[in-house]
Amino acid sequence: MNEPKSVFKKQPLNVFRSLLALIVWIAALSGSSHAQQHSSVGIIPEVRVNYGFITSDKDVKPYVKDRYFPLFEISFNKETYGLERYEILYNYPRKGIDIFYTEFGQKELFGTAIGAFPFLNFPLIKDNKVYTWVRVGVGACYFTKRFNIDGVIPGKAPGPKLNGLINISPSMGYSPTKRMTFFGGISFFHITNAGFTPTPYFFNSFTGFIGYSLVIKKGTVTPQAEPLASPRNKWKTTIMAGAGFRQVNTEPKKVYTPATLSISATRWLSKKSRFGFTGDVFYDPSIPPRIMLGYKPVPAGLIELREGIALNYTWVVGNLEVPLDFGVYLFPAYVNDGSFYNRYGLRFFPQKNFFLNFTVKSHFFKPDHLEAGLGVAF
Repeated sequence: MNEPKSVFKKQPLNVFRSLLALIVWIAALSGSSHAQQHSSVGIIPEVRVNYGFITSDKDVKPYVKDRYFPLFEISFNKETYGLERYEILYNYPRKGIDIFYTEFGQKELFGTAIGAFPFLNFPLIKDNKVYTWVRVGVGACYFTKRFNIDGVIPGKAPGPKLNGLINISPSMGYSPTKRMTFFGGISFFHITNAGFTPTPYFFNSFTGFIGYSLVIKKGTVTPQAEPLASPRNKWKTTIMAGAGFRQVNTEPKKVYTPATLSISATRWLSKKSRFGFTGDVFYDPSIPPRIMLGYKPVPAGLIELREGIALNYTWVVGNLEVPLDFGVYLFPAYVNDGSFYNRYGLRFFPQKNFFLNFTVKSHFFKPDHLEAGLGVAF
């Protein structure tokens, strides 16, 4: 593949100028603001300028070049003051949404990338002047090009345009006034695209950043919620059914719909987490064509059906849960996926016993496919 003439000389420069204008505008607002105690709800716009790199596994390493890239973020935070029980439990985190733009140094492979994710920013150290936070977000990233290496690696699924992502970002900042903060830190991304597939670690994009934030709106605080009580039941059972999409590079290309049925039994470790076991049944109609792409005979029987058992850890934040499964298949694999799998994602509980589920199925954190589903809990 020919080296591109320019990776990020044109479009990111225009974005940089726009972000620079936004910083100047926010700074102008801060000059007319009077310092106030953080005793009320605040809306906090935040700008980050990142510079970093991605990693890739041995299969795609020859095609994904080792390049550094800029990444630009704009986010909107909101202070919490204990209006929900989890806010008290987690020491009053900020919550918000982040939007970012980049090319990941690989415009000829991925095109332009635009992502968005809601997040919680958890305080580790809070002071009048200095603070330390850890931001955790889950969302999506859209690429204008589909990462594809047809004919090079048999059976290798192309990277989709729409990808899931997980972000963890520790930062440290200094506040010269009650409204204005300068900060910096590092950011870790996990992006579910074949071009980003990591081998020994979960995260596959790393950046360092500097940023600026400002409280621009104030409001009154309503009384706090009651502290979160300990769970009455020591165990929680969930049943979930979901489905996703997976494209295989056959001729012509075809998209298949894998499905999953899962049953989990987990025991509360604390008000914030549970640990237990998950039983999974996977139906993947893409297995036979993937075997044929590897020039191997297709075994007889219902090879699309696979069963597995997994250890489960679930992190709980209010009506959101982040489940992490580390599992093993009960029968040998017919494709080159190995014997172990991972599932990780996000559950949203609009009601106590009903949830929406968004999950990534992977093998040693090499993304297989995204899936969405519904579930019940009791």
